[in-house]
Amino acid sequence: MKEQNYIEEDEITLKELILKVQEFFQEVLKNWRLVILITIPFVLYFFYQAYKMPLTYTSELTFMMNDDEGGGLGALGGLAASFGFGGGGSAEFNLEKMLSLLKSRNIIQQGLFEKAEIDGEIDFFANHLIREYDFHGIWKESETLGSFTFKNGKV
Repeated sequence: MKEQNYIEEDEITLKELILKVQEFFQEVLKNWRLVILITIPFVLYFFYQAYKMPLTYTSELTFMMNDDEGGGLGALGGLAASFGFGGGGSAEFNLEKMLSLLKSRNIIQQGLFEKAEIDGEIDFFANHLIREYDFHGIWKESETLGSFTFKNGKV
């Protein structure tokens, strides 16, 4: 029996596909001015949108829950045990979780925006640090940072 090669009407061969792609690129090259004329307004619009978009910075917020296993130490005892003080709880000590907790922006922000009295002045810790390390002297060339202080405890 003779094998018949036939192509159904709704199928396309690889050769036909390559030829159609070549035809497409030839048409684009033939009408390159029209393509550029249509493309330029879109490019300008998206550049304008990117320029006007406000800068956003993402940060990672982490927290850790303390599961009380009923060891009798309570929350403070478990926390002390995780730092190596006291007995028990050392089996559940996870250094990676504790380091990510200490690096967390929320913890740092809470610490810097606590008010305390240092040298007879009640102010945020952040402002005390700015004065202690003389950042105003370093920032004196900048108009905005030259006399910068935190007023309401928000960044």
